[in-house]
Amino acid sequence: MRVVISGYYGFGNTGDEAILRAIVNSMKSERPDLDIIVLSNNPAETAKMHDVKAINRMDIRSIWTTLSHSDMLISGGGGLLQDVTSFRNILYYSGIIYMAWLLKKPIMYYANGVGPINIGFNRLLVRNISNKAQVITVRDLLSKRQLDEIGVKTDVFITADPAFLLKVPEDINVEDIYEKEGIPLNNKILGISIRKWKNFDYVKEALKDFVNKVRNIEDFNIVFLPMQKNEDLRACEEISRDLERSYVIKGNYDVYEVLGIVSKFDYMIGMRLHAMIFSVLNGVPVIGISYDPKIDNFFNIIGQQYLNHIDEVNSERLLNQFLDVVMHKNEISRCLKRKAEELRQKAMENNKIAFSVLERQRWLHD
Repeated sequence: MRVVISGYYGFGNTGDEAILRAIVNSMKSERPDLDIIVLSNNPAETAKMHDVKAINRMDIRSIWTTLSHSDMLISGGGGLLQDVTSFRNILYYSGIIYMAWLLKKPIMYYANGVGPINIGFNRLLVRNISNKAQVITVRDLLSKRQLDEIGVKTDVFITADPAFLLKVPEDINVEDIYEKEGIPLNNKILGISIRKWKNFDYVKEALKDFVNKVRNIEDFNIVFLPMQKNEDLRACEEISRDLERSYVIKGNYDVYEVLGIVSKFDYMIGMRLHAMIFSVLNGVPVIGISYDPKIDNFFNIIGQQYLNHIDEVNSERLLNQFLDVVMHKNEISRCLKRKAEELRQKAMENNKIAFSVLERQRWLHD
């Protein structure tokens, strides 16, 4: 059986690569002979990193040929169907789905985050294209509500982000990574995952002021974690250079290595969704800065209240939240580990649904 996977892959975004790693590993663990072909911005890197076949995501002729010889299209996971970051997202992913439909291939949305979809034409397009799918799984209730609101009739199941299936392998030497980066492990670590967004200068100053206030109470090493180097590295460096004993992870690391890096954090301040998912997987208490409804929704899912909207971030609020987190660290950590296991079980449902679609396809062919 051959599956084609479409998503935001090959762009150097650790979160999306974590999604792909989890999908590929979990599907192949159940079906080792499964042939997986990924549409990627960097096919050679994707093929090497994930041990799959990969083709250029913009080579329409090659995509058509590949889909024509496949048994199923998986679209996802991640926040593909939204028009906040770009109008082109919906056009591109809808186009791939439409090709699969023309070729009469079964289509599954795999743990998608859907919305916000603000433009009327996009809402119409997503409704029409989503109704061509055999089944849809979404990673949160907000995504299901968005699909319901625009009139999608395909069955929609709420599961969880595939990244919750990840665990740090025993052969990953995290201490070596920290040594390579020149980061001492002789002190507690406050991890920060930041990205540039509106009001960045304001957020930058709030974070610097917050770190200095924290250090008046207890000393920490600060470790900045860029989740997408071409977008996050400069933002991290702009803040880090004005802080003592502050470090920026600059090397290129595998998904499991980044998960291992986070395992050494004592606390995290996060904007990037999958940096915060990595925190939950490691039981690391996290304080969020929300720039997108998916972050608000994530905090609802994990049952945590330490969230700041990007327009309202200030150092005093961050400090008060942080002191509360420190006071309840053990309790929060236990809660996050329980929640991670609960979400891991939900994430496993994606594969059950995917294989049921594949089995139906094989039965029809037989």
